Amino acid sequence: MEQIRAVDQLIKELTETYGTELVMDKEKMDLELKKDSEAYQGLGIKILSIAGGFLGSLFFFAFIVRLFNSASVILMVFGLVAIVLAILLDKHVKNIALDAACLGGYLAGFGMIGYGTSTFNNENLTTFILLLVALVTIVSTRAYVLNLFAIIAVNSCLYAFGNINDVPYFIHILVAINAVGFTLFSLMEAELLADGFDSNVRYAPVHAGFLVSLLGILIDLCFHISKSNGSNWISASIIILLILYFVYQLLISLQLKDKQILIYILCMIILLPMIYAPAICGAILILLIGFHTGRRFVLSIGVLAMLYFVGQFYYDLQYSLLVKSAMMFGTGVLFLSARFILIKQLKRYEQN
Repeated sequence: MEQIRAVDQLIKELTETYGTELVMDKEKMDLELKKDSEAYQGLGIKILSIAGGFLGSLFFFAFIVRLFNSASVILMVFGLVAIVLAILLDKHVKNIALDAACLGGYLAGFGMIGYGTSTFNNENLTTFILLLVALVTIVSTRAYVLNLFAIIAVNSCLYAFGNINDVPYFIHILVAINAVGFTLFSLMEAELLADGFDSNVRYAPVHAGFLVSLLGILIDLCFHISKSNGSNWISASIIILLILYFVYQLLISLQLKDKQILIYILCMIILLPMIYAPAICGAILILLIGFHTGRRFVLSIGVLAMLYFVGQFYYDLQYSLLVKSAMMFGTGVLFLSARFILIKQLKRYEQN
C-alpha cells in the first residue's frame, strides 16, 4: 500500500507540473504494484522453497539417471519434457510451492539433457545443446528465476567452449559482453523499463544475470592471474574504458564540465596501476554503478567484491611486505583524494 500511495503522489505531482492528465490503466497498475510488493513478503519461505525445489531436482535427477543409466536418448527425452512442463506451468502458477516445483523440474531437466548428451563423448556437442536450451528458455518464458538461470547458463556454456577448445583469450570476450551489458542496462534502466511490458518483466533477471556472470568470470581471472601469461590487461582495459564512459555520463548529469580533465587524470592515476588486475577494476565498476543507481544490493556486492579482490591481489603479489604496504598506502591516499574532490564538487553543485 505504501508503494501505491507513493506512485499516486508522483502521478499527482507530474500532473500539476505539466498541466496534463496522464492516461493510464489505474486498476491494472495498482494490481501490478500489489503483486510486486507481495513478491518481497515472506522472503525466507521463498528461499526455502527454492532450496527445496533445487534439492528435489537433485533427487529426481539421480533417480532418473539411476533408472536409465545407459539410455542417453531416454534421459534427453525426459529432460526435454521436464523443461517444457516447467516453462508451461510457470506461466500459469503463482503459488510458492509450485514455483519451486517448476524450478526443480527445470534444473532436473537441464541436468538430464547434459548427462544424456555427455554419453556421446563430445563435449562441444553437450555444451552446444545446453546453450541452445538456455537460449530457448530466455525467449520462451518471462519467469524471473528461469531467466536468471538461463542467462548464467549461457555464459557458463560460452566459458566452457573456450576451455574445451583451449581458447584462453575467449574469456576476455565474455568479460566485455557481461561488463558492457551490465553497464548499459544500469545506465538505460528507465528507458528499458518504459519500453514495454516484455522489456519491463525481463529487465531484472537479465540485469542480475549479467552481474552474477561478470562476478563469476572476474573470480576466475582473479584465481588464475599467475597463469594468464600477462593477458589480463585486455579485460582490465575493457573495464577501465567502461568506467571512464560511466564517469563521463556522471559528469554530464552533474554538469561538472570545468573539472572534467582533472577528474579523468585522477581516474587514470587510480586505474592504470590495476591494468593487470581486472577483478579489482570490475569491483570498482560495480561499486560506481551501485552507488549511482541507488541499488543497495549491487552496492553491497561491489563492496564485498572489492574487499575480496584487493585482498586476493595483495596476497598474490610477488613483492616484499614493505612494497605491498607502500602500494596499499598509496592507493588508499588516491581514493581518499578522489573522495575529497568529489564531495567538494558536489557541494558546489548543490549550492548552485
